[in-house]
Order: sequence, then structure tokens, then C-alpha cells
Amino acid sequence: MGEALQGRRDKVFLMTKVCTQECDRKVAMQQLEESLRRPKTDHLDLWQIHEVVYDNDPERIFRANGAIEALDQAKK
Repeated sequence: MGEALQGRRDKVFLMTKVCTQECDRKVAMQQLEESLRRPKTDHLDLWQIHEVVYDNDPERIFRANGAIEALDQAKK
């Protein structure tokens, strides 16, 4: 995908997701770095939390050092 995006990154909307299962801020940031490396880009247009299906998922996402902190850090 990185080769296909060369010279065209500004013409596409690039998105990916982060999984909530056993995912804290550190793991989410690692997943983000991998998601940026594969398509050879330095930013995403949308990064979303995937598979929020269990009753306790919001608690896990928004806990201290949770995945939401990674999304906030990446946005900044």
C-alpha cells in the first residue's frame, strides 16, 4: 500500500483501527506505529477503536493508561 500511496497521499482518506482487547496506551501506540509504517505515511485521517462490544469495554478504554489516552496523544 505504501508504494500505491506515493505521490497520492493527499488524495486519499486513510483510516485504521485499534483493538480494545487487552489494549492499553502503550499497545495502542505500538499498533499506531505499525499502521503508519506499512503504508509509509506519517499520519492517518481517522483512527478508531474497534470492537467495542462488551459492557466493560468503555471502562477499559477510558481507564488511566487506557487506549483513549493513545488516541488523544496521537491527535496532539
